Amino acid sequence: MWLRIVTGRLTICAMREIVYVSERKLEWEFSDASWRLGRRPGVEASAGLPGTGMKVSMPPASSAEPLTSTELAFKLERVIRYLKRTHRPQPFTTPSLRVNQWITFDLNMKYGTAHEDTARYGTPDDVALFGGTAPTVPGSDNRPVELLLCGSVHHLRSQIASHGRMGSDTTWLYELTKELNRREQTGLHVIPEFLTEIVPRNLSVLAPDHVAHEVFGGLMRSTHPRPDYGRLRGHARVLMDIDAPSWITRLVLATPLYIERPPPRLSSRWRRRHTLDGKP
Repeated sequence: MWLRIVTGRLTICAMREIVYVSERKLEWEFSDASWRLGRRPGVEASAGLPGTGMKVSMPPASSAEPLTSTELAFKLERVIRYLKRTHRPQPFTTPSLRVNQWITFDLNMKYGTAHEDTARYGTPDDVALFGGTAPTVPGSDNRPVELLLCGSVHHLRSQIASHGRMGSDTTWLYELTKELNRREQTGLHVIPEFLTEIVPRNLSVLAPDHVAHEVFGGLMRSTHPRPDYGRLRGHARVLMDIDAPSWITRLVLATPLYIERPPPRLSSRWRRRHTLDGKP
């Protein structure tokens, strides 16, 4: 839930617009945060809203049922604070990212669902893809930094456009995405340093870094079917940081914890008019 408090009164109130969230990852991080903060997972807790007398009581977690919007907002907010304090996520444009490292992103992205390239016609999509490029600084010699997020369609909280087939010879990344989801369901959240330990290299003729670039390029060039487009932000875990000199661009491949549509940025004129005393 997005909340803004001005001089003790609520001026803006809107629900988080979650596009994608891995509830297994969220429960894992929430349990870890609760344990480290001295509160056992699954014990009822309450959260106060700054500047108000309101408190929201959270019931014990239940892994058997999907999280409600209120439970999701509470747990996600707490996990974000926990990650900032303990893991210190870095922007995805940070150089030399490591496997398993937490990153943040906030940029315009193309996104859609997809299915394996060799699947039969009519096969339902089972993979969600999100891709975007960080804005370049004018006059900078830095290469563009691209971000490709891949996850399961089961973690989508809203319907998004279909991208269709993932592309030729992309089986390695397709199987990696499926295997990571299977590992999550069994409680394996740590990603091996070498991804070929969980998905064989020979599933595609192309090398893994080439496969990632192919999928990213296909998503960004796609016009029929046309993927969705818009500003998205969230947290993710690094799978690969493809930064070889042979590539014109640098590509970060990651698996998302959550992805959301942020509230619109307030104009500088609006911010100047609405001061802390609440007077226009």
